Amino acid sequence: MLLLVSGAAGAAECRDNSSKWQPCRLQMDEPGSRWQVSMQGRRWQFSHDGSGVVQMREGDAPWQSVRPRWSGSGALCWGDLCARGELPLD
Repeated sequence: MLLLVSGAAGAAECRDNSSKWQPCRLQMDEPGSRWQVSMQGRRWQFSHDGSGVVQMREGDAPWQSVRPRWSGSGALCWGDLCARGELPLD
């Protein structure tokens, strides 16, 4: 279960697939329901209905189901996108 603080934003590092870590920004729109990650001009949107499955899409691409997980290095990942650092979680 992820608890996200409404309206909170955090500066973090993200990577997509196995790319190197880059600065990114997490923006929480609705606690536990909707948030965004922005990195290098790219944007991922997330939607969570409380079932444990998160819907994610990059830009205007179709939504896809991903399961959130913690990596061995302490990063929070959704599919191939991972974030670490100042994550606005409660």
